[in-house]
Amino acid sequence: SISAAKCSFLLTKIYELWTWWPRRVIASNIAQLKVRAQQIADRRSRYGVNNPEHLDSSSSARTRAVTYEIAEYQVTSPQIIGIKDPVGMKTVMEQLEAWLTNPQAENGRAVLSIVGFGGVGKT
Repeated sequence: SISAAKCSFLLTKIYELWTWWPRRVIASNIAQLKVRAQQIADRRSRYGVNNPEHLDSSSSARTRAVTYEIAEYQVTSPQIIGIKDPVGMKTVMEQLEAWLTNPQAENGRAVLSIVGFGGVGKT
């Protein structure tokens, strides 16, 4: 009986040693998945994305995936309404106006070149 216990103990230790690396790999994969899930949850809350309501079980997975893209589930971004001047540019615009309306310019003419990347509002 003592030899059976020793044999059982020895087999258990051999099994633990034999399966140590695969168990470690699986545990690290699970930990990485938990971190990814937490990051996804953080991003969803940061950008205000909510899960769509659950549909009945008769609809297919494809219908559920397409339903998520319907406009009623999309979060609209806040719109800034009522600003007529560029924010933080009042003094610069006044300086440009003074340059353009300077009576010392030759023949009352002035040239102003507006340059910049596309989409930054040069118009």
